[in-house]
Amino acid sequence: NDLKSAIITRNYLLISALVLAMVILVAGFLAWRKIQQQRQQAFLREQKIRLREVQLKAVIDSQEQERKRFASDLHDGMGQLVSALQLNIESIRARPDLGEAVSLVENSGQLLGEIQQEIRNIAFNLMPPVLVKEGLIPAVRELARKVSKASAIKADVAAHEVPARLPEVVEISLYRILQELVSNIVKHAQATSIVISFTGFSDELVLTVEDNGMGYDVDAFRNSTRSNGWRTIQTRINLIHGEIEFDTVPGRKNNTVLMHIPTRPQPVAQEPVAGENT
Repeated sequence: NDLKSAIITRNYLLISALVLAMVILVAGFLAWRKIQQQRQQAFLREQKIRLREVQLKAVIDSQEQERKRFASDLHDGMGQLVSALQLNIESIRARPDLGEAVSLVENSGQLLGEIQQEIRNIAFNLMPPVLVKEGLIPAVRELARKVSKASAIKADVAAHEVPARLPEVVEISLYRILQELVSNIVKHAQATSIVISFTGFSDELVLTVEDNGMGYDVDAFRNSTRSNGWRTIQTRINLIHGEIEFDTVPGRKNNTVLMHIPTRPQPVAQEPVAGENT
């Protein structure tokens, strides 16, 4: 009986020790898991802060570039035209000959027309009136007409089942993205054709930009330190909860950019910096 009692006591002790060990192991595992989760959450928060900083820098840099371009347009375009107009006015005052004065007045009228057109071009680049009044598709058609007129590239726009108006942030973001993509094609792709297509579905808008130019290195575009083009595009895509894909290969002709933009109500992200001139 004493032996049996001792064996039972030993078994209870072993079981208690095993249970205690299990409790300690489970508690240790849960504590370790919680620490890992906290570290992961801290890492994700840090990554989100870094991404926010990168996006903020991209927007600020883009705004500075836009200001420089605006200043250059005013100085090189408007400044020269205004100077020429001032010279004409001074010449009219200095010339008593009526025939010469009439000729200078006519020339001054032409200069005023060119100044007005230059003002319209600058205003269009800052914020196209057609985008505000009529919506995204008419604004993109106007952009395509300007590209076709100013270059050797034929730009076309197709739209299928697209709402007449989209939320303002979506329209402005997509227009700026298209401006950046089309500008890159015109400058670097050696293309002769651009086709921009919009297709509406029940829950998303699919947008494609196709050109017949030479392909390029997407990673180099994304990591470029000479331009904020990619960061600006990524910032605006994130702003409207969209996705963007590139189908291009260096040395191969024909490129496609595909975007998926949700059209159902989404929690819209806030602009890092006020202003739309990016």
